[in-house]
Amino acid sequence: MHTQQDMIEGVNKNVDLIADLISEISEDQLRRSENGKWSVAENLVHLNKAVAPINIALSLPKISFLVFGKADLHRSYDEVVNTYQLKLKQGAVASLPYVPSKRSKQIGKDRLIQEFKEHYSVLVTKLVKWSESELDRYRLPHPIIGKMTMREMLFFTVYHIKHHYITMQKLS
Repeated sequence: MHTQQDMIEGVNKNVDLIADLISEISEDQLRRSENGKWSVAENLVHLNKAVAPINIALSLPKISFLVFGKADLHRSYDEVVNTYQLKLKQGAVASLPYVPSKRSKQIGKDRLIQEFKEHYSVLVTKLVKWSESELDRYRLPHPIIGKMTMREMLFFTVYHIKHHYITMQKLS
């Protein structure tokens, strides 16, 4: 996974996997949680919360990113994934803005799927307006990994959806 098109395809594929999974499970499976872990519904709300600031960032004027400094490090998809997995092993967890609320368990399945698809459709729509060089030039902060180029943030996003898909599979 290297190009903008690769990332778009990765996002779309992983979104479809989750939407299909959720369509096939019962409302009970959607809301069930085990050992204090998030339910499938809560995982989905978390993914929506996680992509919202990226969607905002993709809409900002490029000058806004200068506050985060020049991108001097360019990590591959695998390096981003490995860094994230290491941080998780070291105990990193979602910070408060990305934690699903108690209300998350009460949102209907159809609405959850619709909102999820909409959030990631917005991401793809905004992403196509960025050039390949812009994806490597501008960076922004990730709450666990630190400063990342926009390309790295999108690598993370593709992986993050897949990571939660695997979690949801285990719960369903």
